[in-house]
Amino acid sequence: MAEHQFEGYKQSKQQSNWDYEVYQADKKSKFFAPVGEPVESSQQVVQRFEERYNNPEDFAERTKYYFQDENIGYLKAERYQRMNEDEDSKVKYFAGAHTNRWACKRKMKAQEASDNFKTMAQKMYVYRKLSKKPDCTSTDKFALQEEVIKYRLKGMTAAAVVKGKSSEHEEYMKTKSKLSCSMVLLDQLDHLIAEEKNAKQLEVLNKKREALSKVVDNTREQLLKINM
Repeated sequence: MAEHQFEGYKQSKQQSNWDYEVYQADKKSKFFAPVGEPVESSQQVVQRFEERYNNPEDFAERTKYYFQDENIGYLKAERYQRMNEDEDSKVKYFAGAHTNRWACKRKMKAQEASDNFKTMAQKMYVYRKLSKKPDCTSTDKFALQEEVIKYRLKGMTAAAVVKGKSSEHEEYMKTKSKLSCSMVLLDQLDHLIAEEKNAKQLEVLNKKREALSKVVDNTREQLLKINM
């Protein structure tokens, strides 16, 4: 990442109340939670997500974070690229402490995560540009958002393999990521529906909402079954 991009990212962090986890982790070079650090329970995750995505005051910040600030994606990509290279042997040592995955597998998945986060950043740039055009409809905007989140989820799923402490913990992180991404889209979809006046557009968006709501409900139920 270019230095001016990183500085811009830090500035956006300072201007926001959001806890940008990836920035904090990058600043501290803390790629893995210390051994023995408690994991947030599934119930706590669900409660936190519901509070996060049901707060209308933060909608603009959520939209910027997930869809408009591609620097975030590039920083994530850079972070996992360094994990793939593992010059400080943190991945190696972590794999030694948590033997459910070999270090080589974790590093391979770190590269996969990096590639997907880089693509996500590119999709964010496309969304930011095209969504401003007058002829970009609500369904067009949502299709662009789905593309962004598709690569976010791919990156997060690969990252779960990198950072998983056990097979159960890995599944927990993958399911948590799927719930988060699904709720991000549902949040955006509800906003588009509330502002849309065109009947045909509304019909399409409401069908998407029905399907997405089922994904959220099923994933939430799946997460709550994981005893973390």
